[in-house]
Amino acid sequence: MQSVKLRVDPRSLTAAESCCIIGTIYFDFPTLQFPERNWSDFVVVLLGWWLEATRWPITRAELRFMDGPFVLRIAPVAGDNVVLKGIEDRGHERELCHCVASIKELRLEIESAAKSILEECRARKWVNEDVERLGYLLGNP
Repeated sequence: MQSVKLRVDPRSLTAAESCCIIGTIYFDFPTLQFPERNWSDFVVVLLGWWLEATRWPITRAELRFMDGPFVLRIAPVAGDNVVLKGIEDRGHERELCHCVASIKELRLEIESAAKSILEECRARKWVNEDVERLGYLLGNP
């Protein structure tokens, strides 16, 4: 079983004119970063999706990125272990990474990242539907 970290950088956040909040978000596997180091995407929206997708009990889930053809597929194997597959799909699927990890640890990574992003958004007084939803999903409306 491998440890997978979810990296976010609250200092990287920017609010686009459409009120979408963009920032650094990527998975840090032992051998590579997925989709890549310092990937920039709609971080608040993604974290909300991923919190919902990783609720227990998990069957199968897909953690999609909005800004590119990337998805992290999750499939249970035994106990709280899951297979994680980082996929790039540009007309045909290509597996970029693959490992077995704990869904509980992955969920804690997502929760921790979401809390730090929510805290930064609130400190900057950025309030929109996505930020409110993230707070709701974390039990911190």
